[in-house]
Amino acid sequence: MKRENIFICAIALFIYFSFGFLTQIFDNYLGVNIIKMPDVPSYIWAANNFFHAFKADAMRPLGYPIIIGLPFLFNASWGFVLQWGVCINAILWCATPLFIFNALVLFASKKFSMLFAIIYMLCIGNLEYAYLLLSENTYTCLLAAIMYFIALYLVKKNISFLAWAFVLFSFSMLVRPTLWPLYPFALLVCVVLGLRAYMQDNQKIFSYYYTWCWYCFISAGNNE
Repeated sequence: MKRENIFICAIALFIYFSFGFLTQIFDNYLGVNIIKMPDVPSYIWAANNFFHAFKADAMRPLGYPIIIGLPFLFNASWGFVLQWGVCINAILWCATPLFIFNALVLFASKKFSMLFAIIYMLCIGNLEYAYLLLSENTYTCLLAAIMYFIALYLVKKNISFLAWAFVLFSFSMLVRPTLWPLYPFALLVCVVLGLRAYMQDNQKIFSYYYTWCWYCFISAGNNE
């Protein structure tokens, strides 16, 4: 499926830059104008306060400010942080249809999965948010990644995939705590399935151990 993933990335980049060129959105959003928009300065302030004063923000959860504020570790300017954040949003927007395709293709045909990935890329609202310093695209990408790892778990029954899904779900609570009522249920499911996988692995280990001991006992008896 590497060819399909490359194809999705190519389409996503084409749509992203074509939209930016046709609407001149870079000229309107980057620079001073984006700072004047609602919500954008609050994320930069939250990142600035965390990395420079190690303080949590009263309005914004720390997940997204930590991502966009990493350049503050190197004393970067607000302008650089702004451009860094827009680049991160663009990468995550392109990654989202990849997660959608790879999750759906485990249960459906490639054409059907590709169709839904392209439909997502044609959602203008999500595409416009990719040019803004807002957390919507990060949160959407996290949700798509969570669904991808859950799909992998359902197909391959590997508990590590479910663990990754839970880790991403936990981090998503720091980006946008919209689904926090589901968190206790997700934690319970992960604990139950994790314990069951642990017990099954131990049963296999004990079975191998007893088989080996019995083989050694029989071999010793035959030698006598």
